[in-house]
Amino acid sequence: MTVTKTTRRHIAIDVEGRCLAMADIEEAASTARVSLHVESGHLPIGTCTRLVDAVLDTPEVQQARHIIAFIPRDRAEILEEVQRRCDSVTARTAGASVVVDAAVRQYTRP
Repeated sequence: MTVTKTTRRHIAIDVEGRCLAMADIEEAASTARVSLHVESGHLPIGTCTRLVDAVLDTPEVQQARHIIAFIPRDRAEILEEVQRRCDSVTARTAGASVVVDAAVRQYTRP
C-alpha cells in the first residue's frame, strides 16, 4: 500500500472584515487541487485576480507540476488570470463550475 502525503491550505480575501473570496488547496504528489469560491454579486475590481495570485503563489501550488481548479462558471476573470499565469490550460464546464487543468509555471525567485 502506498501512502501519499496530502497538504491542505485555506486562503481568504477579506475586505473590511468581509470575506469576498476564498480557496481551498489540497496538494498531493505533483498535483494541486483547488476549489475557488467567490461571493455573488458585485466585487471590488481585482478581487478575483488577488485570489488567483494568492493561490498560485502558495508553496503547495509552486511545488506541484499540475493544477486542477474548480472555479465558478460566471467568473471569467479567474479563468483569464489562470491562463495568464499557467501553461497548457484547458477548461471544461461541469454544472455551475468550470474545471481547469493547467501546468504550473515554475518561477525562479531572485
